[in-house]
Amino acid sequence: MSTEYKSLFQQKADAYQNGQDRTKEAGVTTGLAVLGSSVIGLIVSAILYYVTQRACGVIWCVMPVVMVGSAVGIVVGLIWTVVNLVRPTKVVTCPGCGTEHRIYRSVRKYMCTDCRALLLLGKDVGMVPRMSACPYCGL
Repeated sequence: MSTEYKSLFQQKADAYQNGQDRTKEAGVTTGLAVLGSSVIGLIVSAILYYVTQRACGVIWCVMPVVMVGSAVGIVVGLIWTVVNLVRPTKVVTCPGCGTEHRIYRSVRKYMCTDCRALLLLGKDVGMVPRMSACPYCGL
Protein backbone atom coordinates (compact mmCIF):
# COMPACT_ATOMS: atom_id res chain seq x y z
CA MET A 1 0.00 0.00 0.00
CA SER A 2 1.55 3.32 -0.98
CA THR A 3 1.96 6.07 1.61
CA GLU A 4 -0.45 8.55 -0.03
CA TYR A 5 -3.35 6.10 0.35
CA LYS A 6 -2.69 5.21 3.98
CA SER A 7 -4.83 6.79 6.64
CA LEU A 8 -3.17 8.80 9.37
CA PHE A 9 -3.91 5.93 11.77
CA GLN A 10 -2.14 3.45 9.50
CA GLN A 11 0.86 5.76 9.14
CA LYS A 12 1.10 6.19 12.91
CA ALA A 13 0.71 2.44 13.44
CA ASP A 14 3.52 1.74 10.96
CA ALA A 15 5.76 4.33 12.60
CA TYR A 16 5.11 2.86 16.04
CA GLN A 17 5.67 -0.74 15.02
CA ASN A 18 8.79 0.02 12.98
CA GLY A 19 10.13 2.17 15.80
CA GLN A 20 10.09 -0.57 18.41
CA ASP A 21 13.39 -2.10 17.33
CA ARG A 22 14.92 1.34 17.00
CA THR A 23 13.76 2.12 20.55
CA LYS A 24 15.87 -0.71 21.92
CA GLU A 25 18.80 0.33 19.74
CA ALA A 26 18.40 3.96 20.81
CA GLY A 27 18.33 2.92 24.47
CA VAL A 28 21.59 1.01 24.11
CA THR A 29 23.16 3.90 22.17
CA THR A 30 22.12 6.43 24.80
CA GLY A 31 23.41 4.23 27.62
CA LEU A 32 26.77 3.85 25.88
CA ALA A 33 26.94 7.60 25.24
CA VAL A 34 26.32 8.35 28.93
CA LEU A 35 28.88 5.73 29.91
CA GLY A 36 31.52 7.02 27.48
CA SER A 37 31.09 10.69 28.36
CA SER A 38 31.20 9.87 32.07
CA VAL A 39 34.44 7.90 31.68
CA ILE A 40 36.00 10.75 29.70
CA GLY A 41 34.77 13.27 32.27
CA LEU A 42 36.22 11.20 35.11
CA ILE A 43 39.60 10.84 33.41
CA VAL A 44 39.85 14.53 32.49
CA SER A 45 38.74 15.70 35.94
CA ALA A 46 41.17 13.30 37.67
CA ILE A 47 44.07 14.58 35.54
CA LEU A 48 43.14 18.21 36.17
CA TYR A 49 42.68 17.55 39.88
CA TYR A 50 46.10 15.97 40.30
CA VAL A 51 47.86 18.52 38.06
CA THR A 52 46.37 21.51 39.86
CA GLN A 53 46.35 19.97 43.34
CA ARG A 54 48.74 22.53 44.81
CA ALA A 55 46.86 25.46 43.31
CA CYS A 56 43.95 26.84 45.27
CA GLY A 57 41.06 27.94 43.16
CA VAL A 58 37.76 27.04 41.60
CA ILE A 59 39.18 24.14 39.56
CA TRP A 60 40.66 22.47 42.64
CA CYS A 61 37.40 22.80 44.59
CA VAL A 62 35.07 21.75 41.76
CA MET A 63 36.99 18.72 40.50
CA PRO A 64 35.93 16.35 43.32
CA VAL A 65 32.29 17.16 42.56
CA VAL A 66 32.86 16.52 38.85
CA MET A 67 34.62 13.24 39.65
CA VAL A 68 31.72 12.04 41.82
CA GLY A 69 29.23 13.10 39.14
CA SER A 70 31.20 11.19 36.52
CA ALA A 71 31.28 8.10 38.72
CA VAL A 72 27.49 8.30 39.11
CA GLY A 73 27.22 8.74 35.33
CA ILE A 74 29.27 5.58 34.79
CA VAL A 75 26.93 3.57 37.02
CA VAL A 76 23.83 5.03 35.34
CA GLY A 77 25.28 4.40 31.86
CA LEU A 78 26.10 0.78 32.71
CA ILE A 79 22.64 0.14 34.14
CA TRP A 80 20.94 1.86 31.20
CA THR A 81 22.92 -0.14 28.67
CA VAL A 82 22.44 -3.51 30.37
CA VAL A 83 18.70 -2.97 30.91
CA ASN A 84 18.21 -2.19 27.23
CA LEU A 85 20.42 -5.08 26.09
CA VAL A 86 18.57 -7.68 28.13
CA ARG A 87 15.10 -6.20 27.78
CA PRO A 88 12.87 -9.26 27.37
CA THR A 89 11.34 -9.82 23.97
CA LYS A 90 9.15 -12.52 22.48
CA VAL A 91 8.34 -13.69 18.97
CA VAL A 92 4.67 -13.51 18.03
CA THR A 93 3.28 -15.11 14.87
CA CYS A 94 0.30 -13.35 13.32
CA PRO A 95 -2.55 -15.85 12.88
CA GLY A 96 -3.80 -13.90 9.83
CA CYS A 97 -0.72 -13.86 7.61
CA GLY A 98 1.86 -15.98 9.48
CA THR A 99 4.43 -13.17 9.80
CA GLU A 100 6.68 -13.38 12.84
CA HIS A 101 7.24 -10.22 14.88
CA ARG A 102 9.79 -9.69 17.67
CA ILE A 103 8.17 -7.49 20.29
CA TYR A 104 8.75 -6.59 23.92
CA ARG A 105 7.10 -8.88 26.46
CA SER A 106 5.26 -5.96 28.02
CA VAL A 107 3.31 -5.27 24.80
CA ARG A 108 -0.32 -6.40 25.14
CA LYS A 109 -1.69 -5.08 21.82
CA TYR A 110 0.18 -5.25 18.55
CA MET A 111 -0.82 -4.42 15.01
CA CYS A 112 0.66 -6.67 12.34
CA THR A 113 2.54 -4.48 9.89
CA ASP A 114 1.77 -6.84 7.00
CA CYS A 115 -1.95 -7.59 7.23
CA ARG A 116 -3.04 -4.86 9.69
CA ALA A 117 -4.55 -7.38 12.11
CA LEU A 118 -4.79 -6.20 15.70
CA LEU A 119 -3.29 -8.90 17.90
CA LEU A 120 -4.36 -9.06 21.53
CA LEU A 121 -1.61 -10.67 23.58
CA GLY A 122 -1.91 -12.04 27.07
CA LYS A 123 0.69 -12.13 29.82
CA ASP A 124 1.43 -15.78 29.06
CA VAL A 125 4.35 -16.14 26.64
CA GLY A 126 2.87 -19.27 25.03
CA MET A 127 -0.55 -17.76 24.41
CA VAL A 128 -1.61 -17.74 20.78
CA PRO A 129 -2.51 -14.20 19.70
CA ARG A 130 -6.12 -13.66 18.79
CA MET A 131 -7.25 -11.22 16.15
CA SER A 132 -9.59 -8.35 16.84
CA ALA A 133 -11.23 -5.64 14.74
CA CYS A 134 -11.08 -1.96 15.59
CA PRO A 135 -14.60 -0.81 16.60
CA TYR A 136 -14.06 2.54 14.88
CA CYS A 137 -12.47 1.81 11.53
CA GLY A 138 -13.00 -1.93 11.15
CA LEU A 139 -9.31 -2.79 10.70
